[in-house]
This record gives sequence, structure tokens and C-alpha cells, in this order.
Amino acid sequence: MLYHKGSVVLTEDPFVHVLMQSEREQRCDECLEMCDKLLRCTACKMLYYCGTKCQKKNWKLHKEECPLLKNCAPKVPTDSVRLLFKLIQKFKINNPKDVGINGNTETRLKDLMSHASEIKEDVKRNEEFAKICYTLSKFIDGKKFELPPLADVLDLFGKMCINSFTICDGEMQAIGVGIYMNGSRLNHSCLPNAVAVFSGKQLTVRSTTDIDADEEILISYIEQLGPSAERQRYLKSSYYFDCTCPRCRDKDLDGKMLACKCPGLNCEVPITTQGALSCPACNADLSATYWDEQEQAALKAKQLIAKSERLRKQRDWDSLINFDNDPLVRRLLHETNVYRVTLQMSAMDGYINLEQWDKAVESARFLAQPVMSYYPPNSPMIGVHLMKLGKLELYIKQNKSALQHLQQAETILKVSHGVNHTLYKDLTSLLDQCMEELRVTLDQS
Repeated sequence: MLYHKGSVVLTEDPFVHVLMQSEREQRCDECLEMCDKLLRCTACKMLYYCGTKCQKKNWKLHKEECPLLKNCAPKVPTDSVRLLFKLIQKFKINNPKDVGINGNTETRLKDLMSHASEIKEDVKRNEEFAKICYTLSKFIDGKKFELPPLADVLDLFGKMCINSFTICDGEMQAIGVGIYMNGSRLNHSCLPNAVAVFSGKQLTVRSTTDIDADEEILISYIEQLGPSAERQRYLKSSYYFDCTCPRCRDKDLDGKMLACKCPGLNCEVPITTQGALSCPACNADLSATYWDEQEQAALKAKQLIAKSERLRKQRDWDSLINFDNDPLVRRLLHETNVYRVTLQMSAMDGYINLEQWDKAVESARFLAQPVMSYYPPNSPMIGVHLMKLGKLELYIKQNKSALQHLQQAETILKVSHGVNHTLYKDLTSLLDQCMEELRVTLDQS
């Protein structure tokens, strides 16, 4: 056996990385760690650091970017433009020490796949590339920085698109984007045997199952909460390959994810066979009109999901909590349908931020089963949700239930994050608090 469940497969710092604009003034631009007292770059006044050590480390690349950021202030280039600019800097420096080493394998910038030929034929990506090139030219604006030939910029753009990792905090919320030389060698599966987690900017890949020596180590490139057709479309359009993993061939799972409500009176059995003629439980007729309405409801739900993501960024929690109340969606899509689950997740976040704790707990409890069913085994998304549920229950003094969910979370996060991760340490503190409160309650009874 090559790796036991929970083993570290690789640990790596990024080749290049940027902190998301939404996280600026909260996290260090170099290490990406949270910090109460950040030092601002005195020249450009746009980047922030937790201390002089990180500032000096970042200066190797920032010294060229700094006057450009100052020149374009108060506007800030997008995260993609800044990441591509850093790649161009690395390309021009061409430092032979810039290499990822994992065992006997070395990875250099030239080794990363770019899919440049596919990108040339991709209208959407071409438009994106043209916009980035225009912004880059405005960003540089005659300053002493020369871009490489356009073909090289396109190649670097492709490497960025194909090899970027979304850097997440412990709760799997995006905080940055980076390129990792060794991490980029790992292929995708919707049913992975490993997971990428981060401590600040540092990537750690951990095995989520036992992996034999003849097995390939696979991670997931994408959000798993979606039916196979949507996952496959996204992978094809973003990474230019067709996924044929076991999860993408699991029609039963797809049926559950796309479950519809039975039109029969008082029948709560979900319809999980698309195009079925009748309900398997009550024999209610499922006409062509019924399936047409289902398509309309699914489309409406996806539109609401897109809108909810915008509202989440705007922190409009009052609007967000109403997104699972659309009459068409509620009437036709089963409560375990993946689109309704996604909307309910947004509503739960709204309840938490509005401090409506009872409703937040109710939502989190309902979501526990779909989350455990729709994400792969030992997914950090399951562990994070169970930890969040346990924390909410602990807050409203439902300690027995809290203990159960926190213990379930501990089993998963020990595998996905490891015992040294900050999130795992936070979880053990919650477990200690929960057990102490249970002990006090028992002593008082």
C-alpha cells in the first residue's frame, strides 16, 4: 500500500499566487494568513503584510508590480490579470531553481500543460484572453516592463487557466488563486482518492482512502454538488477533457440529485427516473406537461442559484434567506434535489449571518443527509458542514446532538485536514467545550 487513509501525499508552496481582492486588508498578501494588524505597502498602498518577513519575501516580484499598482490606483487589476503578470515575471526571470520536486519527479513552468491549441478554438476563452491582454497593456502603460511575444503570453494564459488552484481557508471558502508545480501533475476524478487543503498559501494533498502502489492519485478540480452532465460540461469547457469516472457513470446518483416531487396527493416519494411515466409508489401519472414543468423549475432554480451567489458577495443576507421559497421550485423539485439543496445552503448562511440560530440549525440539520450523500467519502465539505452544525447546536445548548455531529466531523477532518491544521484544532476546542458543558449539566441533574 502506497498511502494509508489520511496520509500526506505532498506539501508545497505556490509557484505564483495572489490573494483575492475580497480578502484584502484581512489577510497577508504573501502568506494569506489572517492578521489583526497588517502592514501596508507604503509605495503602492494596495498590498498588506503580516510582518516584515512576508513583505521582504513578496518584494522579489512585487518590486516590479508595485509602481504599476500605484500608477493605476484606485483601480486594481483583476486577480486573473495579476496572476498572469506574476507568471510572466517568472517566465522572464527563467530561474533554474524554480522547479517543483516530488520524489524523483521535477516540474518546471515549461512542463505545465497550456492547451493553447484548444484555447485558440475556444471563442469564450479567446474573448477572455483579449480582455486580459488589453488590461495588461493598460496596467503596464509604457512603464519599463516588456511583455513577451503574444504566443508566449497565450501559452502562459493557458497554463494559468489549466493549472490554477483555488486557495481555500480551512472551511473551504476561496481566499486566493495559485499555481503549484507538483499539484498541477495530479489528475481529476469526481470520485477522488485524495483532497487538496491549504494552510495559508501552503498546499497539502492528503489521501482520503487507502491508495495502493499501482493506483493513480486523483483529486477533484471542481465543486462536486452537481449532476454528472453539468460536471462534465464544466470540465470539458474549462480543462478540455471528458470525465468518465465511476461517479459520472452513476445514474442512480444523478437521479437522486435531480429528484422531482410526485404530483400524487400526499405522496412524498421522490421521482428519481427522468422521463418516467408514473410514480413508482402511488402510480400517479407523469405526463409530458409534468416533465416540461420540471425543466422550467430546474432552470428557475439555476437562475436563483446564480443570483444567490451575487447576493452572497454583496452580503445581502435578508434576500438570501428567501431563495428557497420560489413557488414553482418548491412545488416541482423535491427537497433533496441538488438545486434546492444549494439554495438551502445559501439560506442557511443567511440565517447564520442574521443570527437566526433556530432556523440556521433547522437548515443545517436538513442539509446533513444530502451533503453526506452527494459529496465523496471523507470530503472536507462533509466535515465542515457537520462541524458547522455541531457548533450551531452547541450555541443553542443542544449539547448531545452537538457532540454527535462534532465527533462525526472529527472523524472526517482528521483525514482531510490532519491533526495539525488550524481547523482541526478549532474543532477539538469545540469538542472539549461540548463535553465540559455536558459534564456540568450531568452534575447539576
